[in-house]
Amino acid sequence: MKLYDKYQEEFKLAVAIDSFNLEKIATTLPAVKHFWVARYHNTMIRRNKLIKKKEYLRKECLEQLRVKSPVKLDKNVYDNLKNQDVFIKLEEELVELEICVTYLKDCCDILKFMGNDIKNIILIKTMEEE
Repeated sequence: MKLYDKYQEEFKLAVAIDSFNLEKIATTLPAVKHFWVARYHNTMIRRNKLIKKKEYLRKECLEQLRVKSPVKLDKNVYDNLKNQDVFIKLEEELVELEICVTYLKDCCDILKFMGNDIKNIILIKTMEEE
C-alpha cells in the first residue's frame, strides 16, 4: 500500500485550501487537474500491462509444465500455479493498483467540482467583508 499512501499524501497537499493559498490554488487548478488525470491514466496503463504480464506468465508456465510432463496434467496442477511466488507478487501488486485506480478516479471527480468550491469560498469571503 505504499503507492496508495503516497498518492493520498500528495493529493491531500494538492487540494488543501486556506485563506493564504486560495489564489494560488485557483490559478493552478487546471494544471493540478491535468496532473491527477494523467496519473490516473498512467496507473490504469500500468495495471493493464500487469494483467497481460500475469496472463502471459501463466500461459508460459502451463506450456512448460505440459512439455516437461510425461503424462497429462491434472487440473489441480494448473490451479496450483496461482500459489507460485511470482503469481502471488503479481496479484499483490494488482490489488494495490486496483485500489489506486479507484482512489485516483475519486480524486479526479473531486477536482471536477473544486472550481465551484473555490468560487463559493470567494463568494463567502466577499460577503463576510461587506
